[in-house]
Amino acid sequence: MREPTLLKLALTCSIIGVIGLFFLSETISIDETAISKLDGIGQEERVQLTGIVARVATTGNTTFLTIERKEQANIILFSNGAAIYDKLRAGENVSVIGKVAKYKGKPEIVADKVIRING
Repeated sequence: MREPTLLKLALTCSIIGVIGLFFLSETISIDETAISKLDGIGQEERVQLTGIVARVATTGNTTFLTIERKEQANIILFSNGAAIYDKLRAGENVSVIGKVAKYKGKPEIVADKVIRING
């Protein structure tokens, strides 16, 4: 095959692959996790929690949230320069997606994403 033909074929396959991944990512979801089950989940496993913000504390680029439903879960947010988490207030409904970690023997979630839920 000629070099320009291979280049066109590779470019076409790459574009089709990226479009396919985009549509596939829209269908992937993480199931809601109960706070009481965080202890039994392995570290680095991704979870999703929904609840009410009970407490917000910010130190430098780190924000600490406490989410409660019937129980409480501790959430750690690293803002990396973004001030979005400074606007979170107690009483707001949020959905948190992140990885389970242990701190002093207790489970906490290192959040990748926090979404406000209107309602």
